[in-house]
Amino acid sequence: MKIESYLPVFQGFYGTIFEPCEDSSIEEGKTSDDYTFFYKEYRERVAIACCGFIERELDFNIII
Repeated sequence: MKIESYLPVFQGFYGTIFEPCEDSSIEEGKTSDDYTFFYKEYRERVAIACCGFIERELDFNIII
């Protein structure tokens, strides 16, 4: 069964507080090209954290 829903906690990544900001992690004298950022893993961790927050707040027995 498919249920359409709206999750106001998560509005996406682009232009929100969830958009990754690598600038704060770049050491002086280096550029972003000197680093590898794991976007897929980051997005998965954010999704799990958002679902966990909703589960705790709503007190549902949701399996993530």
